[in-house]
Order: sequence, then C-alpha cells, then structure tokens
Amino acid sequence: MKLIPPKPFFFSSGPRAVLLLHGFKGRTGHVKKLGRFLQAKEYTSSAPLYKGHGKPPEELLNTSPKDWWEDVLAGYQTLRSEGYHEIAVVGLSIGALFSLSLSTKLHVKGVVSMCAPLDIISQDVLLQSVVDYAKKYKKLEGKRDDCIRLEMDTFKTQAEDTIESVLSFINYTKEELSYVNAPTLIV
Repeated sequence: MKLIPPKPFFFSSGPRAVLLLHGFKGRTGHVKKLGRFLQAKEYTSSAPLYKGHGKPPEELLNTSPKDWWEDVLAGYQTLRSEGYHEIAVVGLSIGALFSLSLSTKLHVKGVVSMCAPLDIISQDVLLQSVVDYAKKYKKLEGKRDDCIRLEMDTFKTQAEDTIESVLSFINYTKEELSYVNAPTLIV
C-alpha cells in the first residue's frame, strides 16, 4: 500500500487567522476539518506539519520537541508575513502545549488548548503509545507481523531519547503556565 504523506495547509479567508497545531504522532489531518470550518466562518487557518510526523516512525525518533517548536514558530511567522496581525492559536495534545507556550513568547489574540498532557503519564505508557503507533504504521506499509516484531525491539531502544525529550518539554511548559497572558480556553 502506498501511504500518502500529510502536508501543511493554509486556508485563506478573512482578516483574522488561527494557527492550528496537531499532536504528538499526529498530522495536519487531525485539525483539517477545524481549519475548513474556520475558513467557512471567515478565519484564515494554517497548520504546520512537525518534522518527522506523518513519515515512517523511525523519522519521528530523529526529531524532538525543539524541532517541532521551530515548525510552530515558522507557522506563526508565515501568518505574520501574509499580513495577519490577529492570530489565535489552537492546539491538540502536544500542540496544546505549544499553543500555551507560544502565548508566553509572542502576541496571540487567544489560545485554545485541547487535551494538553499536563498530568503526564509515565514514561512507560508514553513509550508504549509510540510503539503502538509504529506497529500500526508498519502494518499500513504492508509489513508482516514477524518483521514488525523484530523491528520493534530496535525501535523501543531508539525511542527512549524522544520520549525523554517529550517529557522534558511537558515539564518545561508546566513551569511557564503562569506566564500565559492571552485569553485562554482549556478543553
């Protein structure tokens, strides 16, 4: 089966803009319907695709929240360079953390934080979710179960650094929550 990689999107409409941020292991398709809805309501919407996302899971492991943060900043700057000055930011999961963090550093009109993982699950649970994601991806690629099992042994070891960096980012964001100064809706 040929997998079609997701892409960033930019739906132009109206003078106000919303930066939409997907979650960890996610893709822009997870916020695309919301983007189309906002476009119909005369809001421009844009969603960056974080490095390593929507690609084979091994590529995800070669990135970190620092890389994804750069994609968030680039998404914000794209809206600014297109002339938008009223920018709200909406994030899902780790994107929710990015939306909160962005509001402490740059001017945003408002924040919607959906399912932010502030009460963090254990490292083991997060690792297992990444392994489950990798298994599903490899299944979609058409790989056999025995091949997937072999690849997962190596994958688990490689995933530990990524998991650790995600947990560090979550803790960092928790520490800066008191600096959020934009109107915020927590969902």
